[in-house]
Amino acid sequence: MPEANISSSQPSGHVTPRPPGLTEEATRDILCALDKRDDSQVAILLNQLHAADRADLLERVVEKDRRILVDILRPEFNPDILPELEEAVRDEVVDQLSTAELAAAVSELESDDAVHLVEDLSEGDKQALLAAISETDRVAVEQSLSYPVNSAGRLMQRELVLSLIHISEPTRRTP
Repeated sequence: MPEANISSSQPSGHVTPRPPGLTEEATRDILCALDKRDDSQVAILLNQLHAADRADLLERVVEKDRRILVDILRPEFNPDILPELEEAVRDEVVDQLSTAELAAAVSELESDDAVHLVEDLSEGDKQALLAAISETDRVAVEQSLSYPVNSAGRLMQRELVLSLIHISEPTRRTP
């Protein structure tokens, strides 16, 4: 039985089918379109996949095909792909992206994922990237990098969601 996601925006009990992910068929279809140099079909097929499945595909293919896939993904590159990649593949993908593209990705990633990406860069690339991101993002990354590797301060996320709920009892007017 296929897995399903229950969407809270739908009536109770209504189940939305979950996309199948990176199936053998999806992989075959993408590689076939890639062999035919049908970039638009490859893009359509890739856009149907979750970021983790795109990362899985990038890990499965040879370097030449990976470079082509990254170029096809580039216009709408999903930064959530990067934390999902094995380190060696992530390094190849990061090397293929420009500093501006990496800066855009870092600004969209959760802080712990951004730090993990930045800490693996060479010192020169790290400094170039830090100079290209917003001051807020740069300060958060630099603070995390100041902690020892694998410490709680380095690993934790810096985002904070604050929700203030003001609840008041309605006042009653008496006639």
